[in-house]
Amino acid sequence: MVSGTDDGCASGRGLLCQCTKGVTRITGWGVQSVLRLGVVAVAGFDTERAKPRPPAKLGAAGRRLWREVVERYELRPDEARILGDACREADIVERLEAELADAPLMVKGSMGQLVASPLVSEVRQHRSVLAALLKSLKLPDAPADAQRKQNLVSEQARAAARARWGNVKGV
Repeated sequence: MVSGTDDGCASGRGLLCQCTKGVTRITGWGVQSVLRLGVVAVAGFDTERAKPRPPAKLGAAGRRLWREVVERYELRPDEARILGDACREADIVERLEAELADAPLMVKGSMGQLVASPLVSEVRQHRSVLAALLKSLKLPDAPADAQRKQNLVSEQARAAARARWGNVKGV
């Protein structure tokens, strides 16, 4: 077993890791550096793909979102945190939509007038937060989507080039 002073962590803080020599704490090192040291398990991560574990108590929508993202992309710890928040927002949106399905869209206001249900506004706001969180992850397009997008951009570029240079003679 490696002691705290041998791994540069005299304070006892850092990642709790199981390496070929036993369990140790490692601080200030990235996951890739840790893997080169023969680490076989890092608390909170699957070291084969450095795949973070989902947050506790996610609902169906949150678990589905988490699974879809971590199966396609490798995430840094900060990205995993943002994804966790997005998963919780997805669960909130799902719960609000379920409540709204059985509730009227219009309710009586304070003066007896018809107004939009507060649930409508809440769903809209939480969808907006979810979209912002997902956007902040800056995930690349899926490979098939990226190829279609590249083909479209290439075709548009060719059309623009033909329009610009097609009238030039002697080229």
